[in-house]
Amino acid sequence: MTLPAAEKKQGQIYAFDRDPEMLELIETKADKASPANITIVQGEMNELPFSDASVEVVLASLVLHEALSLESVLEEIQRVLLPGGRLMIVELEAFPSTSHKAPRVSLKQMKEAVRRVGLQRIKLFFPTDNFYILTSEKN
Repeated sequence: MTLPAAEKKQGQIYAFDRDPEMLELIETKADKASPANITIVQGEMNELPFSDASVEVVLASLVLHEALSLESVLEEIQRVLLPGGRLMIVELEAFPSTSHKAPRVSLKQMKEAVRRVGLQRIKLFFPTDNFYILTSEKN
């Protein structure tokens, strides 16, 4: 999603991940496409290397279920968002009857965690029965 964002947005796009292999993949694709507004950043979700109120949009796509503490990661995202900034979360729904062993965060858990850190839910979308996209805004 980094490359399409870089093509549509004139501002700086940060490709952030803890996994250097994922970042290398993005960098390789970016080199071929030649966008000048992508910066590769490696780090941990619970210690984002960005200044307070410095990011307009955070897209957390299929990563928050990996957080050791969902609320601490959401607090960190809230810290770096500009007032009026948006957090877009893409996650797999956690169904009680599923046989998947991968960690998942239910929509109910996610909505509660987002609310607890002070973000306002503004949009909810279900592209399929298994995925949800939750968009929130910092006041």
